[in-house]
Amino acid sequence: GWGPPERLGGSPRHSPRPWPRLAPGVRPSEALEPRPATMPREPLPIDAALPELLAAVRQRGTAVLLAPTGSGKTTRAAPALLEACRGEIWLLEPRRLAARAAAARIAAERQVRLGAEVGYAVRFERALSRETRLIVATNGVFLRRLIDD
Repeated sequence: GWGPPERLGGSPRHSPRPWPRLAPGVRPSEALEPRPATMPREPLPIDAALPELLAAVRQRGTAVLLAPTGSGKTTRAAPALLEACRGEIWLLEPRRLAARAAAARIAAERQVRLGAEVGYAVRFERALSRETRLIVATNGVFLRRLIDD
């Protein structure tokens, strides 16, 4: 049978393992929702820079944050801006799965329901309400919003 190339870790004799199936009635976004009990809040490198970032946003209304992967830009900086700013905060993720997962993680860490204070908007799916202030979206959804406005 057909399988992935050996350079990708597969064997030409065996087909790849199938993706796990979701339980009946479970939407893909529900399967992504982490439970607050499993979300320990460990220190991240970005934590030391947050006061300076928030001060810059309060003083100038804008800031640029450059940090390496895994430093906490998504899960720490954006939620910290909720406390410092009024209005909506848009956090852009390049992929739909990444946007849904990031929104679920942030909501779990803040111990709020996904779609309330923290939500997401991806093509064909949204978890938003009137209370949503932090919107995790794909670049395409954000560009469509700019064009429509």
